[in-house]
Amino acid sequence: MKVGLVGFPGSGKTSAFFALTGQQGAIGHSGKGPGKTHFAAVPVTEPSAARIIRPRKQVVFVDVAAPPGIAGRSFDAQVMVAMREVDTLLQVVRGFASTDGSPADPVGELTDLATEMRVGDLATIDKRLARLHKEAPKPDELTLLKRLRAELEHGTPLREVTLSATEQALIAGQQFLTQKPLVVLYNVAESDPPSALPSDLTAYAARHTIPVVPLCSQRSDALTAHDLIPLWQAIKVCSSVGH
Repeated sequence: MKVGLVGFPGSGKTSAFFALTGQQGAIGHSGKGPGKTHFAAVPVTEPSAARIIRPRKQVVFVDVAAPPGIAGRSFDAQVMVAMREVDTLLQVVRGFASTDGSPADPVGELTDLATEMRVGDLATIDKRLARLHKEAPKPDELTLLKRLRAELEHGTPLREVTLSATEQALIAGQQFLTQKPLVVLYNVAESDPPSALPSDLTAYAARHTIPVVPLCSQRSDALTAHDLIPLWQAIKVCSSVGH
């Protein structure tokens, strides 16, 4: 199973990647120089965590890196492609003041990434619709894609749209970003209470049924396998891992 870490600059995404993987697995990378994507296989060795994540007892964390020059809250096509290749998205949002003193804005980060993913999915649907019009018509797929496009235009991520098994099969190859399971890693400062979540973040997560895991990526002591149990639980809840 591949879990892709995504996040905007300053969120502590790469720090979270190294905190989650530590020395538990060999770290590799793709690409050259700045912006390369790191990945690491992490064995699930904690007995209680292994029961949660079973039958897969290894998770590959992927640090989905933006290419050089990308700043602010936007991604390019390269990042979107990398995001489509993972099974579950783990968005790291900043829960601490930035170096310039800007306050944390986790809901703003979540909203902006959701918009980026919806735009990417709309482009995928439009490309597929254009191709279908040139090929032999597939009424069921055509109708479904138009329905999904309307949902996206109304701001609804596709993971919140109920689909039958037949409908799922029709779009299985599209790798829609907003359909991927999403877990939020709320990256807090070491001095903050780990369980304290802002009320607006709690409300956003409840509205979209997204699990939020508070974690400090820059703890003075290393994270243990036991520390990751809440993360395994969140991944299982949103992506049915182990079933």
